[in-house]
Amino acid sequence: MKKLKRVSFASALAGLLLVSPVMNSQAATTTITKNEVLTNSTKTTLNTVLNTSRLATGVSVRDAKTGKTLYTYNAKNMMSTASNMKLLTGSAALSTLGENYRFTTTVKTTGKLKKNGTLMGDVYLVGQGDPTLHKSDLTNFAKALQAKGIKKINGHVYGDESWFDNRYLAPGINKTDSLTYYGAPVSALATSPNNEYDTGTVVVYVKGLKEGKAPKVAFSAQGHLEVVNKAKTVEKGEVSSIKISRKYGTNKIYVTGKIAEGAKTDKWLSVDDPSKHTMTIFTKELAAAGITLKNPTYKLAVTPKKGTTTVITDKSPKLSTIMVPFMKLSNNGIADTLTKTMGKKVFNKGTNADGVKAIEQYATAHNISLKNWAYIDGSGLSHQDKVTAEQMTKFLYHTQKEKYYKSLHTSLPVAGANERMLGGTLRYRFTTTDMSNRIVAKTGSINNVRTLSGYVTQQDGDPLIISVLTGGSSSTALIDSVVTMLINDEQNLTAKKK
Repeated sequence: MKKLKRVSFASALAGLLLVSPVMNSQAATTTITKNEVLTNSTKTTLNTVLNTSRLATGVSVRDAKTGKTLYTYNAKNMMSTASNMKLLTGSAALSTLGENYRFTTTVKTTGKLKKNGTLMGDVYLVGQGDPTLHKSDLTNFAKALQAKGIKKINGHVYGDESWFDNRYLAPGINKTDSLTYYGAPVSALATSPNNEYDTGTVVVYVKGLKEGKAPKVAFSAQGHLEVVNKAKTVEKGEVSSIKISRKYGTNKIYVTGKIAEGAKTDKWLSVDDPSKHTMTIFTKELAAAGITLKNPTYKLAVTPKKGTTTVITDKSPKLSTIMVPFMKLSNNGIADTLTKTMGKKVFNKGTNADGVKAIEQYATAHNISLKNWAYIDGSGLSHQDKVTAEQMTKFLYHTQKEKYYKSLHTSLPVAGANERMLGGTLRYRFTTTDMSNRIVAKTGSINNVRTLSGYVTQQDGDPLIISVLTGGSSSTALIDSVVTMLINDEQNLTAKKK
């Protein structure tokens, strides 16, 4: 069983009292009381900053303890969620599948095993979308077959990807995105390079050898990928200019440019066909285990309902554990996998469309207005995924009461925390002593859209729930400015001095 190394969140999260919600007028005019969380001065400053900004912006701020709205600015406008969509997808998955849910991959055989070690039947590798499946697991599967005494497979080696449909790309993933690690295809038989679980991807490594020679190209797992190496090694110390890319619609990896002798570089890329990639690796691992294949070319087929024998079953880490790289690193592949898995569980159809229906079912049951939150996928990669800031903070407030809240909250990036699996996408933001560890939130980033929604602790300890959605720029400056003003609210600083 695979295990993801978990970091200790106790020290970084100490003092982060997370709770929720916001207020309803573009220009806040409520009279300030002695114990009010947000001052009129800060509200006025926020209005000035937001009114003079050229960006489309929606802001909602709530008291995390009471759910009271403290400030809003265009909070009822539908804005692109970007990866803030993952807050809903993750919550729906924790509720629908359960915190202890594990993905399963199974190896089965048919037919009888002769005394000479020949299996007079077939081998099936049956996937259920495990985003943590690794090449080492495929090695273990081959060794398990070998341990059963199998020396030759007289039938075929099959891959069963039928748990999901074979539409590997979610809506909204365009041609360019599909070539990247963040737009990688998802299947029921995809593999990941490491414990960050970027399913459907590989890492390509390039190393400069002797000057004048082609550099060495290696993979985390090559599978069915082919290399077109047009690069050249140049003199040691010279500036490298290597380009690593995959040609759209093919399995060809192109390496061009130059790299200095002894220099190294790498790049994460998507594979074109995740099931084909996994099955190619698996058949190679069978051969490496000393198992002869009468029919070396694998096929894709549904496993027979009867007449099979289970050789080995591999289970992924718990969903609560997978949530950490999913949310910390904003992993789109896991989002798409969870979406299809929810569709499979709720409607017995492992499709994106049915997964979206399952998320909608969760949303309806939790009083989330589908008029204020629209989506076509689970990752937020599509510009068609939209939400109002008011709906987002309302959702985050009520989520605090859910039994799975701790798993959700633990999975969120922590501002200024250096550890990759703690700070995640916020580890390089809000890094000053007075700001770090005060923001636990989900970031969002797609073309000309930047978002941030989550939980904030003010200087005097008051907990807020915030959602800042922006469009028209790829900068986070406005978001960071708003969050800084909320944390350093004048009343809180004054109270702290007293």
